[in-house]
Amino acid sequence: MGTEQRGFTLVELLVAMTLGIVLSAGVAVLFLESSTNYSQDDETARMQENGRFAVQLLSHELGMAGFYGRYVNVDELLTTTITDIDQCGDDWAVNVDDHIEHNNDIAATADLYGGCVAQENQTAGSDVLAIKRVADQATLDDGSLQSPATIDDEVVYLRSANQGNELQLVRGASLTVADQTAGSGVDAWEYLTNIYYVRNYSATVGDGIPTLCRVVMQGDGTIGADSSGCLVEGIETIHIEYGDDTDADGVPNQYTDDPAEVDQLVSARVYVMARSVNTVRNYTNDKAYTLGQKTVAAANDRYMRKVYSTTITLRNPFNL
Repeated sequence: MGTEQRGFTLVELLVAMTLGIVLSAGVAVLFLESSTNYSQDDETARMQENGRFAVQLLSHELGMAGFYGRYVNVDELLTTTITDIDQCGDDWAVNVDDHIEHNNDIAATADLYGGCVAQENQTAGSDVLAIKRVADQATLDDGSLQSPATIDDEVVYLRSANQGNELQLVRGASLTVADQTAGSGVDAWEYLTNIYYVRNYSATVGDGIPTLCRVVMQGDGTIGADSSGCLVEGIETIHIEYGDDTDADGVPNQYTDDPAEVDQLVSARVYVMARSVNTVRNYTNDKAYTLGQKTVAAANDRYMRKVYSTTITLRNPFNL
């Protein structure tokens, strides 16, 4: 009788090993492709969320620019007891005439607003936007405190008395007990001075994550980042173009990114270019992007980008 064969021949073993290697390689490729797809989907979702939020934020701020409560001709009636807020320029913060200030396509070669936007933090090619207005809701309405607002001694308020014929910028500490008594005839609105710009880092200097930031004026005369820190990561460029109504018919005759007369502006186009926070494997971005009249050249890197935009009405260009 012949001897019963047991085990594998060398050929069978080699075939099995080859099949195993091929299958393992296939699984590895599938895993890498799935990982890449997940990474792309995750970065895309974050980019969309960040871009849309930035557009919404800037649109709201522009729409509220020059809003000073119920009052018109604020620049003609307004006085101030505040004389020591000199950051960002002498008395710049309490000058309500320029409720929109736009710095187009900055070169990032010099400090802006007296150092409030430091040169080393700027992102070249983006815009810088300064907005002056009051809060959406009054803090005091005829002397009554409007919940959930509170009076902060170091916050600046637009104080109105005598049916709006007396207007002052005051610190909260100057609002008396009589002012804060129901039926006093005194209104108070929190006064806001905000500067929006794209910083070239997020949490740590040199991390390379462009971030939409806001500089706020504080009532004690100091300048600081918003209490919540910078606002939106992955915002690489903001660009604003304004509808200029040259014949006073309420309709823009042209759009410009360098407006000469703020009081002629009736609309704005807001463009935001968002960038993925992280690079994406096996991806090269060789696209150029159009933001209205501005073109951003291809970066030829591994970051995903997308432009978000909207057009809004400027409701307060004439202090109405």
